[in-house]
Amino acid sequence: MVSKSGSSDRAKKEALRKSYADYASNGSNSGNKNETDFESFREFHKAREERYRKMRRKTEVAQIRKNLAQWDVNVHSEYSGVSLKNIGTRKSEKLIKTITADKNNRSVFVYADEPKGREKLIYGLLRDYVNMGATSFSQILHLTENDLTLWATTGFQGQNRFDEKLDDSNINTIVVHGFSDKSYTEKELRLLENAISHCFYENKTLVFSSGAQLGTLSSLLTDSGASLLRSVVGKNVVNV
Repeated sequence: MVSKSGSSDRAKKEALRKSYADYASNGSNSGNKNETDFESFREFHKAREERYRKMRRKTEVAQIRKNLAQWDVNVHSEYSGVSLKNIGTRKSEKLIKTITADKNNRSVFVYADEPKGREKLIYGLLRDYVNMGATSFSQILHLTENDLTLWATTGFQGQNRFDEKLDDSNINTIVVHGFSDKSYTEKELRLLENAISHCFYENKTLVFSSGAQLGTLSSLLTDSGASLLRSVVGKNVVNV
C-alpha cells in the first residue's frame, strides 16, 4: 500500500518534471539551455508561481469586494457597513483581540446583557469575517430563539426544516442569536445542541450571541452538549 505522503511526493516530482520540460522547450535561449540547468529553471518556476499568486489574489480581492457589497445590501440598514473597527468601543476592541489571538478558530461565544449592543458587535464581527474572505452573506445561517421554538413545536415538519438548513453544504458559519438563562423546552434545547454538534463535527464556525454567560448557558445543556460548546469556542469567550 502506498502512503498518502509518498503519493503526494511523487505527484510533486511529476509536476516539477513537467514544469521543467515546459521551461526547457520555451524561449529564444533554448540553444543555451542544459538539461541540468536547474538554477535557471528555479528562477523560471519562481517567477511563474508569483504570477499565478498575484492572479489568484486579484480574483480573491474582487470576490471579497463583491461579498461585502452583497452583505451591506442584505443586512438591516442599522448594521450595513458596520465593522468591529468602526464601532470603536472597548467592547469591540476586546472582541477583536479575542478573535485574532487564535487564527485557526473563528468560533466565538459573546455574552452581553444588552441585546441591541450585542447584536451590533455580532454583525460587525460577521462583516469582518466576510472581509477576511472567510464567509459571505449566503454562507451564514442565523438561528434565533423564535426559529428553534417554531421548529420544536411543529413536529416532524419542523425537525425536517431544521435539518435541511443544517445540511446545506453551502453554509460554513452558524450564528445563534439571543439565548439566555430563561426556561427552554427539551425539544428547543435538543435542536440547539444539534446545531452545536453540527459545528463541531462538520468543522463549521459557530458565533454564539448570548444574554447569559457561558457557564450559565452550559448548565441548561446536557453534559455532552456543554462539552461540545466549550470545545467549539475554545478560548474565544468574550464577556462584554
